[in-house]
Amino acid sequence: MKFPRVDAVHALGLLLLLLLCGASTWLVSATSPVIPEIDVPGTIYANEAFIAIVRVTRDLTALPPVYSQATGHFVVDHGVPSTFDIPFGYAASWEGSFTLSLSSGSHTLDFSVDYALDEDWIDVQHASVERSIIVQTRLPSYTVEWLQKPDGSIRAGKMIQLRFSIRDASGSFVQSDDVRIVVEDAQHSMIAEAACGRRSSSIRINDNREYYRWYWKTEKDLPEGDYSVIVLLDGANLSDNYVTIAIVS
Repeated sequence: MKFPRVDAVHALGLLLLLLLCGASTWLVSATSPVIPEIDVPGTIYANEAFIAIVRVTRDLTALPPVYSQATGHFVVDHGVPSTFDIPFGYAASWEGSFTLSLSSGSHTLDFSVDYALDEDWIDVQHASVERSIIVQTRLPSYTVEWLQKPDGSIRAGKMIQLRFSIRDASGSFVQSDDVRIVVEDAQHSMIAEAACGRRSSSIRINDNREYYRWYWKTEKDLPEGDYSVIVLLDGANLSDNYVTIAIVS
């Protein structure tokens, strides 16, 4: 009789069909028809307001279809969520924004969406996204005012006297023992440096007259060329912070 062979083939076909159906069901469930996103500026500074944009897109071709109303939840650093309605209507996407101001350091933003596959909200689904951000400390900006510098070229081996002040936006004198000076040649190689201190080669601070003073004793064999005297201060942005000095033999 051939019936057992036919039954075996039939059974094998049913098994393959069940496997294929199972695989297809897994693929559909693994791809969410709702995609949430979070956009933030490229650079965020501490205690300064910035805009975080939340966006959610739904697949209009999904079966069963995603209902036109959803609920969003936005959370900063795992705190109390802000809950709001997401009215898709007939559109494929929705976008909202939050104005934030955060302290320096690392923070976490979470955006989740509860959506339904029917208008009775019986089959409720959930999609979420998390984004880590780094909030930077904005460096203060100061201006260097050159009070004394060479008017022309200087012969190698001479002493060059330099005086300068550092001012903030209000014009107040910025005094710091962390002020440094480096001297570079035209190839940006450092040939001299100085820090604040009491040695003869150090930068001196005149508190009463609000300026810094440095004497650069050039070497007699210093090659001819243009040299940059650069003022530096860690933790600050300095403008007009260098002068160019021409050295001749």
